[in-house]
Amino acid sequence: IRGLADALAFRLRFHDPKIYQKFLPADSGARAVFDALEEARIEAEGTENYPGARSNIEASLRFRARRLK
Repeated sequence: IRGLADALAFRLRFHDPKIYQKFLPADSGARAVFDALEEARIEAEGTENYPGARSNIEASLRFRARRLK
């Protein structure tokens, strides 16, 4: 839960909707990659600036990976 909360907080802090829309690809496949990279960028930026959240984000990613197998 903490990892999800941190990820949402990081999205609010580090995501710029105007820049996102400017570079958003029209192709759905490219958009999926773009979104994954944006999520990774936001979480990397957040954990760099807030190292205490790093373990929460890592636990959230591990949980998601186990769930998706």
